[in-house]
Amino acid sequence: GAEVTWEEMSTRPLSVGGVVIEGLSRSRPAVVYALVRAALADVMTDHGGPSRDGESTFTDVVDGVTRALARIRSTDVFKGADALLDRGIVDGTADLRLVMSEKKLLQLSGGTSISTGSVGSGTASDASSGEDTAISGSVFIRNAFGYLESVGVNGSWGARTYKHYPSHSFVFEVSQPFPVPAVAFVKGKFGTWMMNNESRSSYVVQTTGGHIEIASADDTDSFWGRLIYESTWRDIPLVSDNASVSVSEETGPSWKSALKHIYRLDRRDERNV
Repeated sequence: GAEVTWEEMSTRPLSVGGVVIEGLSRSRPAVVYALVRAALADVMTDHGGPSRDGESTFTDVVDGVTRALARIRSTDVFKGADALLDRGIVDGTADLRLVMSEKKLLQLSGGTSISTGSVGSGTASDASSGEDTAISGSVFIRNAFGYLESVGVNGSWGARTYKHYPSHSFVFEVSQPFPVPAVAFVKGKFGTWMMNNESRSSYVVQTTGGHIEIASADDTDSFWGRLIYESTWRDIPLVSDNASVSVSEETGPSWKSALKHIYRLDRRDERNV
């Protein structure tokens, strides 16, 4: 037959008639299926019927599969996922087959690092141990209950300041994806940080608090955003004699909070090229 050009292929009516997921071990199939369906909401059909938002095309299906893979990667539970489109039983449909590979349940890490910190707002986004060489370690448990959740703790201890107000941190983190079109995941981070900046600056700061982050659906859409609320109790118990006026005015305990938003608009006609 005649050779089909990409322009003709990309505009042909097509929708996803079914989804088959392979390679799951700890993950609950219903949870992964719901996550994938949320990304395919605009091109998914029910029993071979019309797509939810009218007639979709081959390009729409490719965009939907790309969104589904982005959501899978964002869980940090899977090592990889391959997507294959097979001809569906009903004309104008394709069946999506996902072959998944899960990460190990337990991840342990440790070592040394050189971290930096600043007095700033003292909020929980800065989980460092100050300007110091730190001994650090972390333990993460992924997908223990099959809901694609991730829970972990990490800590560090300053090697250079261990005798006097040692820099240190202890942080608890949790992440949970949501199988709905509008929200990709919710993350939380809570802990305590001591940053000894005397060697390069003039103060020591102790913070205790956390933040909650809500991210919109995958970053392959034209709009992507995150909303972050931070709240910490900060104390600057020590400043040197040569501290600046701005640092001296911040001494003592105080409560700090912040509401941040990050967004991106992508107005390209074709984002997959």
